[in-house]
Amino acid sequence: MRFVRCLPALALALAVAARPASAEQWDRHFDVPAHPHVSVEADDGHVTITTWNRPEVSVHVESKGWHVGSQLRLDAHQEGSEIHISARTPRGFVSIGINHSVRIDVSMPREAELEVRTGDGSVEIAPLTGRLDVQTGDGAILVRGARGDIRVATADGGIDGEDLDGRFHASTQDGHIRVSGRFDVLDLMSGDGRLVADIEPGSVVREPWSLHTGDGSQLLRLPASLKANLEAQTGDGRITMNMPVEFSGDWSRSHLRGTINGGGGPLRLHSGDGSIRVEKR
Repeated sequence: MRFVRCLPALALALAVAARPASAEQWDRHFDVPAHPHVSVEADDGHVTITTWNRPEVSVHVESKGWHVGSQLRLDAHQEGSEIHISARTPRGFVSIGINHSVRIDVSMPREAELEVRTGDGSVEIAPLTGRLDVQTGDGAILVRGARGDIRVATADGGIDGEDLDGRFHASTQDGHIRVSGRFDVLDLMSGDGRLVADIEPGSVVREPWSLHTGDGSQLLRLPASLKANLEAQTGDGRITMNMPVEFSGDWSRSHLRGTINGGGGPLRLHSGDGSIRVEKR
């Protein structure tokens, strides 16, 4: 009977716990010199970077489920031209019926250096010129309009890059990679996922390019003027060429070597289990 009397109280407690948590907000603002260096570190959070033509960095954090201060530890401080932003959530914390989320929105100058590290969360980057380095343990990465030296990596999630220019390195252990732009260096690796690369005119194979998939197909669209020494190999799949290639040595449905437009830097395509298709854009 005592258990029966406890049921209404238990039901009320669960109902209270299940209610959506109200959001808590946190804001900081900094004046910065030209070409600042911004770093963002988060244990668990979605990071969005927007850019503008102002000498300012603005930070807005919205937390649901975590209480700012007592549970979610936030910090943003300036050291000269460097802005450091961090969001730390409690380790080993267990709750019932409460959804937790952290969203970090940073607005910053378009010409800058940016580093983002998040343990669990997606990352979105607006047009930026400079060095960009993004790593997330679990989440998708989207980069639009970046110019410069770009490096992105996720352990679990897809990577999308649009209207890029410069050097681009991307890796995911589990997810697709889709990129488009003008490249001097291109290095793409997916452990399990499809690669699609749309290469714009003006691209040059200055250093070795590499597209690698452990389990997934590849589609590479090349401008008619690109010069490269091509090597393509697949363990279980077919290689299809839809542009002029001068073959050298032996070639088969799963392995070939050749030159494009008389040859140039190395362009290496490898798939453990998937087809490879190269075509003229």
